[in-house]
Order: sequence, then structure tokens, then C-alpha cells
Amino acid sequence: MRVPLALILWEYFLIGITGFGGGLQGRFYHLAVSKHGWLNDEEFAEVNATASLAPGGNASNVGIEIARRLRGVPGMWAAYICLILPGSLLMLAAGATYEVYRDEPVLRGALQGLQCAATALILYSVTKLNLSRWNGLDYLLALGACLAIYLLKAPLWLVLGSGALVGLARRRA
Repeated sequence: MRVPLALILWEYFLIGITGFGGGLQGRFYHLAVSKHGWLNDEEFAEVNATASLAPGGNASNVGIEIARRLRGVPGMWAAYICLILPGSLLMLAAGATYEVYRDEPVLRGALQGLQCAATALILYSVTKLNLSRWNGLDYLLALGACLAIYLLKAPLWLVLGSGALVGLARRRA
């Protein structure tokens, strides 16, 4: 099947501009199997296995491998550029905006809200994967993490790292 390079560019650009926070493999599955029928389930599983052998993020490797199968090296480059460039430009713009407005209370509030949202997304993912194994202490720790970020202004990296260590210690005990 010869897929137009313009279609690959457009579809991958849409994923690149909106693909923050994970879930890319599901988006690539939807794109290649459900939406366009470029691959069947077995072929997608093969792409996923092949992509996991390559260095780098597995999800982006899946997308690049799909594009390679569809259009060879030009497809690969189109996929790579469209996956990397939009998010990179958005992050550069966000960084430049932060440099200009870093002392504004509204921006600080927005970033604090983003920390809470990031924590909530992580907790949502965890609960979808493992909700049946959660107990009261797990919920208490999750609430504590949110409160530490919101009330104590604890950095997200510190809260997540501490939570990971607590979780590992609890599971080993």
C-alpha cells in the first residue's frame, strides 16, 4: 500500500502537536489499524515488537516504524520530524514565555495547577492499571501527594520520587 507522504505528514503532525503525556502507542494503533487500515492487528504487534528493540522511546519508535513500512526512508523522516518538531517548538515557546512572565502571580498559579493536574493524571493511570490492589493507605498516600504539591508547594519531582520509594518499600514489606 502506497500512502501519500502528505497524509503521513498531516497525521503525524496532529499526533506530534497533541501527543503530550503518553498514550502514543494507542494513538498509533488507532491511526494505522482502526482509522486507515494501513496495518492489521498482527502487523501492529510485529511493529511494536520491532520498535521495542530500537533505542529510544518505544511509542515514537512504533510510529516511525509504521511510517517506514508505509513509505520507506522518506516516511521515516516525515514521521520523525512531525513527531519531534511541533512539541519542541511548543516547549521553546513555553520556555520563552516563562522567561518573560516568570514573576507573574497568574503564571505561578497556572504552573501550580499543572502540577496538580500532572499528579492527577499519574494517579488516574495508576488506578486504571491497579485499582483492585489499592487499599486505604494507598488512597491516603495519593491524597498526601496532592496536598504536598498544592499546600506545601513541594516540587513535583520530589513528591513523585518519594511516592515511588514509599510504594517500593510497601510492596517489598
